[in-house]
Amino acid sequence: MKNKIGDYIEKGDAFCEIVNLGVVVIDMPIPEKEIADVQLGYPITLKVRGFPSDSFESRVTTIAPVAVESGPERKVLIKSELSNQDGKLKRGMTGVGKIRCGKRTIAYLLTRRLVRWLRTEFWEYLP
Repeated sequence: MKNKIGDYIEKGDAFCEIVNLGVVVIDMPIPEKEIADVQLGYPITLKVRGFPSDSFESRVTTIAPVAVESGPERKVLIKSELSNQDGKLKRGMTGVGKIRCGKRTIAYLLTRRLVRWLRTEFWEYLP
């Protein structure tokens, strides 16, 4: 927010923003084709670009009921809460995260995209 000293504000205009740094809400957009693998409570490991040598641990707390457009594909937003008692993390910081969705065989990981494509594009021809 920009400095508004001396400006008039209209009814309903925001003039300040209150942020709780003790808990940070994490938003992670997940490609819709991967959302079937994600469940509430699954563990998340996060790397924040501002602190690349640190890892932060959390869990999936919310899975959005609606997918949204994000470039050429649709994504589902998952949320997580992360304790930030030291105030290290700031609102708007970015990074990458991994959701641990259980063990899979290498064969499954190598073929899952092809199988998913066949099942969605040719489902009317499959038994």
